[in-house]
Amino acid sequence: MSKYVHRALLALALVFAVLVGYADLHSDDLFIVAGLIVGGAFVLGAIEPSEWWLWGVLVGVGVPAAETIAAAAHIPVPYASEDPTLIGMLVIFVACFVLAFTGSICGGLVRRVILAKGSDAW
Repeated sequence: MSKYVHRALLALALVFAVLVGYADLHSDDLFIVAGLIVGGAFVLGAIEPSEWWLWGVLVGVGVPAAETIAAAAHIPVPYASEDPTLIGMLVIFVACFVLAFTGSICGGLVRRVILAKGSDAW
């Protein structure tokens, strides 16, 4: 993979992270945010499966970063929440990264299965 393709994929991962963070701050539906996390990481994992951990980190950081910025700037969120505690933020952090890593690993596995199917001679 060339360095230009890698940079484009890094930019796409950051776009997914911003999109996920924006969706988290503007939607009260958890499944939309979870779907965006898994879907974004899945796409990146399917494009470049050898970098699955990087896609998981970059896409998964979107919600914790948005939550931290919203709490620091006192930005109102559409869902009812109390003061963010350390334990609550850690749970959000872990859940987002688990979803992102799962999506990127599944994307890589799907790519490998498709490539393996394509190489079978009938």
